[in-house]
Amino acid sequence: MNIREQRIRNLFNSETGKAVIIPMDHGIQGVREGLEDPLGSFQKFAGLCPEAVLMNFGIVKLVQNIISGATDPPGIIMTNRRKGIIGSLH
Repeated sequence: MNIREQRIRNLFNSETGKAVIIPMDHGIQGVREGLEDPLGSFQKFAGLCPEAVLMNFGIVKLVQNIISGATDPPGIIMTNRRKGIIGSLH
């Protein structure tokens, strides 16, 4: 199994084979209601214990201290406007 397959596998719950992934990227329509405060939103989402949160690099930079200080943070799927999904941290 290569590293990409392992990272994808890590995004799924090992007991159920399912995943809850919360999209936190605003896309092209501007900031969505409920995501005006990315730091607060991420803290709420992380408290729900999803397998992963999908976000852009700017939001990852904002929440990096929360991620590094957490005992069991959700996986992070980073997006890039031009390339789509570019990687995951899990």
